[in-house]
Parts: sequence; structure tokens; C-alpha cells
Amino acid sequence: MNQIIHASLQRNEFYNKSYIEKQVSNQTSSTEKSCQMDTEFDCEMIKKVQSTCDSSVQGNSSQETNFMKCENTPQIHQKMESLCIDEESFNLDEVLFNECDNLSHISENANICEKWQEESIHSFIYEQKVNEEEEERKLKENNYFYLLKQMEETVKIERIPEHLKNIIETLKFKVISIGPLKLQCQQGHQWEAKFDDLTHEYECEQCHDIKQSQQKLKLNQQSQNQQPKKHGKCILNPQHPGQTRCKECKQLLKQQLKKQKQENIRQTNDMYEKLQNELYMKAVRLLSQGNSAEKQKIIRAFRETEVEVDKAAMNHANRYCAKQGISSSEQLQQIMVVYKMLLLPEGALKKYAQSQQKAILKQEYKTYAKSVHPDKNSHPQCCVAFQKLKKFWVDIPKTGMSSDISSSQQQ
Repeated sequence: MNQIIHASLQRNEFYNKSYIEKQVSNQTSSTEKSCQMDTEFDCEMIKKVQSTCDSSVQGNSSQETNFMKCENTPQIHQKMESLCIDEESFNLDEVLFNECDNLSHISENANICEKWQEESIHSFIYEQKVNEEEEERKLKENNYFYLLKQMEETVKIERIPEHLKNIIETLKFKVISIGPLKLQCQQGHQWEAKFDDLTHEYECEQCHDIKQSQQKLKLNQQSQNQQPKKHGKCILNPQHPGQTRCKECKQLLKQQLKKQKQENIRQTNDMYEKLQNELYMKAVRLLSQGNSAEKQKIIRAFRETEVEVDKAAMNHANRYCAKQGISSSEQLQQIMVVYKMLLLPEGALKKYAQSQQKAILKQEYKTYAKSVHPDKNSHPQCCVAFQKLKKFWVDIPKTGMSSDISSSQQQ
């Protein structure tokens, strides 16, 4: 900061010097011009004074005074120039004062920065001291808890009888708690024990099991080493001296391997078939469960459209019967079924036949066929209605979802 302030001061001094030199050069040029004007003005004044002196005597005194005034004109101009210079110097002083104020602000900011640095250093030192004090306090507390643990262990050991203390020391066990007596061996195994069981021959159960397993392994290895070695590899004739098998053993081994291979293939095929059947049954069950809701929606929609179609078919049947002069209710009902078959949309019939059960479709086919069959109905469009009935109530279920599932189950 001090270097910055020094550089700014040097820069301001250079600017002030250049500014003063420019003002001085301007003043010299202005004074030369004023002097030329003053000489011309003085000559004119002298001529006027001489004319006045010849006119009257009273003007002698005034002539002298005017002449003195004319002679003193350059002095007056010098005084005026000095005043102008003073004004310019005053302006320069104002500029310098303003720059000094700016420099004072810079110095104040530098002082503030220095103070802030000192305060931050003091705060950092204070925080370090506080952290050191906290660390010392924590170390003291930890030492205190460590001493308490040691005291507890000594108290535990003092509560144990002396003859048991000696046993524990000889066995090199560590006492963890006395309430239920908990011990720890050198291997780190922990367990609960009783004071009555403590003897010089007392051992850790886990360590005892490990020792027994190691002893068994050693005995097995020794027994294997002691057994007589077989010279040959023959199964039927173990006294065969050669290292290879005899012909009979080779044939038996080949047959056994073939049987094992065939059994393995059969077992894998059986397992594969079982898995396929299980997966297929699951798929069928899921399809039936998933499509049940959709089928019910389709059936409901078909029943709603059926009601509207029945109304329209009844109107057409009444008109036809009125034209033909038919009065029996049975014939009117048969003609209404014909118009119903003709008015039902094929898309709705197809979806309904695919989603409805076979038994219900058979019953509906029987009831509609009695009234729509050409042998029992006199309407000219009864053949078309009967073909439509046969198409959607008999043929579509064979190609629908339910028929596909039943045929796949049979396969």
C-alpha cells in the first residue's frame, strides 16, 4: 500500500508541473499582446493632451495629470496581469487541494486495511489458543476415563476370591465382567462361566474344539499313510499288477458311463418337460385372469348396444307387420329378431363372441335360430339374418381366445 501511495504522489506532482508550465507560457503570450495595445493607446492619448494644452491655460494642470496618467498606464496593466496570475494560481491551488483530499482518502483506506490485517491476525491467534485449550481439555478427559476403566478392572479383580485369581492368572484369561462372569482367552473368544467350574484344567470350549479337529486331521493323515498302497487300478481283479485296467474292467466302465449318460439325458428331458408344462399353465392362468376384466367390459358394452338395437328392431317390425297385415305376436317377435340380427354391428358381435363363454353362446344360438330360421320365418331377409347368426355364434369361437386356449390345453 505504501508503494502505491508513493507512486500516486509522484504522478500528481508530474501533472502539476506540466500544468504550471502551460499556464506560464500562456501568460507570456498574453502580456506581449497587451503591451502592443498599450503603446498604441498611449500615442493617441499624447496627441489628445497636446491639443488640450494649446486650447487653454486651465488645462495645464489637467494636462500634467493626464500625462502622468498616460505615463502610468503600463504599471496599471502590470498590476492587472498580476491579479490575473493570482486568480489562475488560486485555481491551481484548488486543484491541488482536491488532489490532496483524494490522497488523504487513499491514505485513510490504507490505514483501515492495515488495521483490518492486524485485527484478523489477532483473531486468528485467539482461535488457535482456544483450539489448543479444547484439545488439552479433551486429552485430560480421555485420560480420566482411561483411569476410571483401570480402576473398574482393579475393583473387579479385587472382588474375585484369591484362589480363583490364581487360577485365572495361570490360565491367562481376562475378566470382562463379574455380574455374570465373562472371560476372554488369548485368541479373543468370549463366554460366560461359573465360579464353581474354574479349575486349573479349565479351557476355552472353542479352543478345545479347534484342537480336537486338528488332532483328528493328523490321525486321518497318519492312517492314510499307513494303509498299504494298491499297485493296480483294476476293479474286478485288485491283484492285477499292472497300472492299467484289464479288458473286462474297461468294458464294464464303458457300459456304466453309457448308462449314466442316458439317465442324465432322460432326467434333463423330464425336468425340461415339467418346467414347460408349469410355465404354460401359469401363462394360461395369467391370461384368463388378465382378460376376465376386459371380457366383462366387452359384454356390458354389447348388452347396452343390444337394448338400443332391440328398440329400433321393434319399430321396424311394427311397420312391416302393419304393411303386411300381420297381427300375431309370435310372428312379430320373429321379425323383430330378424331386424335385430341385421342391425347389430359385426365388430361388436365378433368381440362379444370371442369374450363370451361357449355354453352361453350355444343357448343364445338355439333361441335365435328358432325365430330366424327360414323354415319358421316368412320375412324375405331371414336367410341373411340366419347366415350372420351362424357366422358369429358358431364359427368365431373356434378362432377366438377361449378356443385357442382350449386347443392348446388339449395338445
